[in-house]
Amino acid sequence: MRKLFACCLFLTPLALHAAGPTLARLDPPGGQAGSTVRLEIVGAGLGGDMKILGEVPGAFTPLTVETGGDRRRPYLVEIDADARTGAYPLRIETNEGVSNILLFTVGPFPETTEEEALLDEQTPLNDNAAKAQAIELPRTVNGTLRGPDRDVYRIHGKKGQALDVEVQARRIGSAIDPVLEVRDAEGKLLARNNDAPGIQADARLSLTLPSDGEYSIWVQDARFSEQRLDFYRLAVGRFQYAGAAFPVSGRRGEALELQLLGGNLDKPQTVRLPASDARWAQAHLEGDAVSLPLPIALTEEPQAMEPGGNGPHELEPDTLMNGRIGTAGERDSYQLAVKPGESWMLETRAGETGLSRLYALLTVSDQSGKKLASAGDQEPETPLSNIVSNSDSAGDPYIALTVPDGVTALEITVEDLLGRGGPEYGYQLTARRQPPDFTLTLNDPYVNIPRGGVEQIDVTLDRRGFEGPVQLSVANAPAGVSVQGGHIPAEFGGMTTRRDSRRGMFVLTADKDAAPEPFTLEVWGEATLPDGTVVRRRATAPGMVAGVSGRGQRAVAMPWLAEDLTGRVSDALPASIELISPKRIKLIQGMVHNIEWEFRSEDPSLRPDGTVDVGSLPIVGNIRVLGGANVKRVRRKAFTSCSPPWARPR
Repeated sequence: MRKLFACCLFLTPLALHAAGPTLARLDPPGGQAGSTVRLEIVGAGLGGDMKILGEVPGAFTPLTVETGGDRRRPYLVEIDADARTGAYPLRIETNEGVSNILLFTVGPFPETTEEEALLDEQTPLNDNAAKAQAIELPRTVNGTLRGPDRDVYRIHGKKGQALDVEVQARRIGSAIDPVLEVRDAEGKLLARNNDAPGIQADARLSLTLPSDGEYSIWVQDARFSEQRLDFYRLAVGRFQYAGAAFPVSGRRGEALELQLLGGNLDKPQTVRLPASDARWAQAHLEGDAVSLPLPIALTEEPQAMEPGGNGPHELEPDTLMNGRIGTAGERDSYQLAVKPGESWMLETRAGETGLSRLYALLTVSDQSGKKLASAGDQEPETPLSNIVSNSDSAGDPYIALTVPDGVTALEITVEDLLGRGGPEYGYQLTARRQPPDFTLTLNDPYVNIPRGGVEQIDVTLDRRGFEGPVQLSVANAPAGVSVQGGHIPAEFGGMTTRRDSRRGMFVLTADKDAAPEPFTLEVWGEATLPDGTVVRRRATAPGMVAGVSGRGQRAVAMPWLAEDLTGRVSDALPASIELISPKRIKLIQGMVHNIEWEFRSEDPSLRPDGTVDVGSLPIVGNIRVLGGANVKRVRRKAFTSCSPPWARPR
């Protein structure tokens, strides 16, 4: 008997993407509090009536545009004298839509621009100690690293002088991975840093100068890579900075008291944050000269503090327990009452927050001490070829567990994998009674939908043991905007040993008379777990995405910049691609189906040119796209089904 595999494919409308305005860089990327800066916004689609959006603390005055057309817009920015040190989001809005976000950073020191960065051509001016650019202290230098480039700066110091040096790059939206060195007049290396605690991939160090004389500060990219976003800010002087925080998050709607600690602080500094309904807060150090604030996540769950001692302590379900591995080799222990057959999800949050140095090891045992499971001590699986994006292999560990027969209590321990400990080794532990589930992340930080047109939204589904289907939806679509698609199919057993991630997609369509105004969308995913529980997960927005070139490099995302998906209904496009074929088709194993679509425009002078590619279409279940399509008056795209092994004819 032949068994055929069949599926139904829902075809969402095709789209010519709305171009919208795009920001490429801010020149300079920051300024000193209380100063006036001539800022040039560089990008595309900057012409016409342009509105500046964001939180930069200062007044913007447009200057006369001499050259650059819609690619350069100069402004005079008067930064508030009381502006706090920080990286502030800036985006623009025009009739064509909203732009991406770039960050304008406010610092405490007078500012200088690297001389080499002022040149259009790549001419090395300060790539060794002999040609080092002299700077006065304290100072912030706005510079760039162009591929195999080193930037060297010369300072004069005195014996016993304390000096703090940091490179701001990844934290302010740059793609470079900086390495920082300080050398004496003879070239002897005094200090070096690459990836300091608490500041992503940025570099920072503190030292005491050994003698009077000249010193050089070296800045380079760790991989000497060519990056489109290749800027940095070098801060040199005396300033305070923290390397961690405890607790690592707070609860939405409640005031939060936390400690900023580590770094070069003599003692922890207590910070009190007011109650907020936002999902992120900024924890600032007090003082005139401080580094950038630390972003603090605000969660929905209630929180508790770890009692004194190593435990075992009672772990309350659905509560975030804030604990800390206070000394080297310490193991914190918790007890959780359970019943055989129950499904539990146990999770930690530490290193991924950027606020803890803990590399967590999570272990679960039964009431007799028999080990049931552990996480954080396994090598990550080799990425599979059909995975669009993979979860962070160095992420905080979690365990999805079904309670075995005879087990009535779980002992859960948290420790540092390397046996370290101290004030900076905080964590959160939570236990939820549920089967394995999933998380959702939006792939794009913003979207523009032309009136009468459509726009595709991509979402990454990270499966945490759940293999079933997920349906995406939008909770608050504005009037005149409809949602189609969003089905992410179940995984098929036997195809692979495991899948970490899957890409989903839905389409937003704006009516021709939809109001041309900005909006914010909540994107959700809903699924039914094996026990019948319906789970809804809210997709997190990346806020800002900075692409990082190079093999194996991940884009820099800043979720603290956005609550949800920001967008705008924009002016109608002069042309569109319309779907002619039925939206629902049924495919059987090996079948090829042609999808017909047509280029349409009220302007007869507009003609498509080249080819149309649907490479951005996600692989849905076991459907794949064949080839490209030459541009004709009517074009066709072929799809074919590729059945999993268990569905092959017998």
